[in-house]
Amino acid sequence: MLKKYRDVSADRKELQAEVKRKLGIDLVFFGKSDNPYGYMIVDHANKTVYNGAWVLSIKSLLDFTTPDDKMERIDAYIDRLLENNPTIDTWGINSKIFRYNAFIRRGVLHYRNTTRPLKGFMAATILRNDKIKRIESFQPTTASERDLLCSIYKVNEPELVTLSQNKSQHYYNDVDKLRRLFNDDSIVKLRSEIRNAGFYIRQSGEDYFAINFSSKQVINLSEEGFDLKRLARRKFRNASPAKLSNRGLRGAGKGQLSAKAKGLRDAASGRGENREWEVGYRGNYDRIDDENSLKV
Repeated sequence: MLKKYRDVSADRKELQAEVKRKLGIDLVFFGKSDNPYGYMIVDHANKTVYNGAWVLSIKSLLDFTTPDDKMERIDAYIDRLLENNPTIDTWGINSKIFRYNAFIRRGVLHYRNTTRPLKGFMAATILRNDKIKRIESFQPTTASERDLLCSIYKVNEPELVTLSQNKSQHYYNDVDKLRRLFNDDSIVKLRSEIRNAGFYIRQSGEDYFAINFSSKQVINLSEEGFDLKRLARRKFRNASPAKLSNRGLRGAGKGQLSAKAKGLRDAASGRGENREWEVGYRGNYDRIDDENSLKV
């Protein structure tokens, strides 16, 4: 508590006033007014007096620094945290520097009413670690699951991701939900129903995966024995451009399709840009951060 109020005080008098107002205690100093050698803590509520040195040395108590000096110290402290734990993330760092009334957010250090960007390599490392923690929140148990998530979140060091030993109950609940969809022969557009249920389909090599960003689960449909033929798209194999879009061909030259007709053709062949539900939205990282979309 003394450190907390020291860090928000400009000098000794302000510190004395703050702890008296907030904690109901008096700090009584001994020695010269500009260079005291000790102090006592007087707790009026409990009618108790303490030797201040038992709680906090006077050197530490009177360690008033400018905001810039304080931020330099915090910056150096974050650097040491990363050296000791190269995969520590934003939450882990903030839990350490909270006692200094500081926190980091998106590569920026905040201290009281002052902000400053972190060093580039530190910000990049913390961002990578945040992505690793996000990947680990899916509890991948196999290298294929881990590698798929690393490709989505743009992590180039999959070996830093810790694999889980067991699947959670949420995983089995999602598998059951998908089985009900696959086993329902009345469903014509299975991919659409899967998307409506909160899953995104991704293919990696020969394997198909279903990803649920709400429940933080990734399911290898191939290994779970799902009938992957049901995911095959219907294609208009013999459809002429006119059948795709008569309206889109109006005014188009011979052998050319209008933009709208091309869009319909691509949609029919599965090559269109509107496959966001399968491959993800090509936006910025901020949209990945709130999990409203994928970025690949």
